[in-house]
Amino acid sequence: APPPGMAELRRQAAELIRQRALSGLPRLRLHLPNASSALRYDRAEGLFLGAGLTWTAGNRTSLDAAAGYAFGRNRVSGSTVLHRQLGTGSEIRLRLGLDEPRDIGPFPGAPAALNTLAGAFTGTDWIDPYAATGAGIEFDHALGRRWSAHLSLAAERHESLQRAVADPLFTSDTFRTVLPVAEGTLRAATLSLRRAASPGTRSDWAARLALEGGTLAGDAFARSILRAEHNRRTVDQKTRLEVTGVAGLALGDNGIPAQRLFLLGGRGTLPGYAYRSIVADRFALIGLQASHQIRAPWLSLRASAAAGWTDLDVDPPAGWPAPVAGGLRASVGIGLGFFDEVGRLDLARGLHDGGEWQLLFSIDPRLWGIL
Repeated sequence: APPPGMAELRRQAAELIRQRALSGLPRLRLHLPNASSALRYDRAEGLFLGAGLTWTAGNRTSLDAAAGYAFGRNRVSGSTVLHRQLGTGSEIRLRLGLDEPRDIGPFPGAPAALNTLAGAFTGTDWIDPYAATGAGIEFDHALGRRWSAHLSLAAERHESLQRAVADPLFTSDTFRTVLPVAEGTLRAATLSLRRAASPGTRSDWAARLALEGGTLAGDAFARSILRAEHNRRTVDQKTRLEVTGVAGLALGDNGIPAQRLFLLGGRGTLPGYAYRSIVADRFALIGLQASHQIRAPWLSLRASAAAGWTDLDVDPPAGWPAPVAGGLRASVGIGLGFFDEVGRLDLARGLHDGGEWQLLFSIDPRLWGIL
């Protein structure tokens, strides 16, 4: 018989790894999805402490459970996820959630761990949370080496949260209010298609298209978000260029649920403008970041630019501050990167009405998942 091809060898290797991955590990062990699942602090929950467990039923099946207590709300929240591997590159997950905090966003301003520090010491909270209780089913399937598809179905009860703590732990500043959302039962389906960049290459691109449709309290809505990015490095790896484009559109037959609108402005979207001061049901953003190491890997020079268009065709949600007008906006910035740009300090300036100087500390987005 002829020797197996590379595809067959990869399949055999993946199967072997899957069979032996749990060798030496107990079936029941500690489960912490990220640092903030153990400890976090924000204006809607106050201090939150949590923990979790993972139970492995075999080579293909596992159960993750995590829960915690929010001292500001005096409430318990948690989630349980059942994972089942269906084959190479395919997985199905069943999820139950109780009073889980979600961010209206949908673009986070910072990882939760950094938000905890900012909230406790400066009174700055970059999350606009609401609570979700319900169930869902998710299916992931690899479509090749870089492409993958994701389908999720969810039925959840959404509720607004209140400001549980008015004053931060270590400053006399006051937290901003928590934005209310459209309450009721959400029934929705989300389909997404993703292309991942190839690691280790000097030039490549990644993209993700997400399409969501459903009802909330009986009113139909739909939302789409497209994100694409291109990264390029020089041969010596000292100079980097990243170009990112994001666009979104939300529609509804009786308005759009507040938690399905887009909050823009400031860190993560349009630096140089007040954080999440722009409310939109359609938008397009483009951002550019360039860096050059001057003392590798400890120190880099950075430059950035961003431009965006936003529009809102529906009335702002009741109880929200009046948003700034839509239209075109742009900003520029310069800064420093530290430790191979794990840490970044940028000075940004908005160039249109409402623009301001902002000094922004951020962390490499590739690390946000563990924070």
